[in-house]
Amino acid sequence: MMGFLRRLLGVPEPPAPEASEPKIRRMPGVIFDRSPSRVAVVGESFRQDTLDALGGHRSDRGVERAQHMAALIPEPDNPVDPAAISVQIEGRLVGYLSHTDARAYGPILDLVRAKGYGVGCHASLLGGWERGPDRGSIGVVLHIGSPPELMAELRDGGLLSESVALGLPEPEPPLPATTLTAPGDLGDLVGRNVCFTGESVCTVGGVPLSRPTQEVLAANAGLHVLPRATKKLDLLVVSPLAGHTGKVAKAEEYGIPRVDEPAFWRALGVRID
Repeated sequence: MMGFLRRLLGVPEPPAPEASEPKIRRMPGVIFDRSPSRVAVVGESFRQDTLDALGGHRSDRGVERAQHMAALIPEPDNPVDPAAISVQIEGRLVGYLSHTDARAYGPILDLVRAKGYGVGCHASLLGGWERGPDRGSIGVVLHIGSPPELMAELRDGGLLSESVALGLPEPEPPLPATTLTAPGDLGDLVGRNVCFTGESVCTVGGVPLSRPTQEVLAANAGLHVLPRATKKLDLLVVSPLAGHTGKVAKAEEYGIPRVDEPAFWRALGVRID
């Protein structure tokens, strides 16, 4: 059990339409302790200046200030996605939970905020290295448990009664037998057609893998990267964040094997973090 601390957490309120900066107010907050779990933040590529300022000095190994506390802020008035959950560090927006994660963690945030508390967790800045003219982008991961683990913590801490049920999304059905999850099952990948789906959860040297980087790594290993899941596809690489995408549906229809992204990179000999 990870346990949590209740303390005063500076939770940024979403700015009013006429305001240019979020207003910070002090409110009781539930801060979940660091855990091995890593939840990727999306949209951080658009906020590199902010992350640069938060990270401080760069070195060939990454940013100086990599460890932070993050606040998770629901945005019910978000014009693009009313279920959006922003991630803020020191009152500054650094990104969002993915579509899937926002729907998984949203009910927990709603329950906790109904009690008058904000929600925060430990966060790490990844990448941000500087090697001469080469500068790495900065990513963000949150160290927070799964929704059921957080519910158990809240009950153990007395914030929620045992009778409170969490309306979690229905779990994804198990992957069919054609799915490959072990690197040893993949055999020789050279010359095979591969396609990626979902935002990567892997990093190399602290740098998150973008889709172009994924495709270059696969091509360098002798694979052919296809943009879509067609009958010519030999293998679909699925990120743990992907959910049931259109490519996954096509792979099921055509009986195309699927493999978890981390297992795929290990099979290629790519040293992911």
